[in-house]
Amino acid sequence: MNNSIKNVIALLFSVCAAAIVAFTIIGLGHSIIPTPIGIDTNDFESIKSNFHLFEFKHFIFPLLAHAIATFVATYLVARFAASYKFWLALALGVVFTFASISLSLRIGHFNWIGIIEIGQYIPISMVGYKFWQFTHSKTA
Repeated sequence: MNNSIKNVIALLFSVCAAAIVAFTIIGLGHSIIPTPIGIDTNDFESIKSNFHLFEFKHFIFPLLAHAIATFVATYLVARFAASYKFWLALALGVVFTFASISLSLRIGHFNWIGIIEIGQYIPISMVGYKFWQFTHSKTA
């Protein structure tokens, strides 16, 4: 199989795994720390218009979920990609960063949580890649 095809499959697999991890942790978080009353987390307009009701505790699990999902995705892409492992891991961090910027702009609330959220993806993606390097060097 061509290396490019293997890389695309590794990217898609990694992004799907990241989504599963993030949704699982966020779902768990909602059961532990419920969203403020009256906010429907499935309705973007409800979140946007009631964003002021969120407190620090409501952001713990989403931040954790996105960090862990980014770590998992970059580890997996480094593990399964046929080539360009570093660049694919970095690309995931950049894409996740731009997705976070887009979401922050759509919500219209650039506050401390948005800055932390946006700033975490590239460093976490590099940690995921370095962790793959560390584990790979032990098994090789």
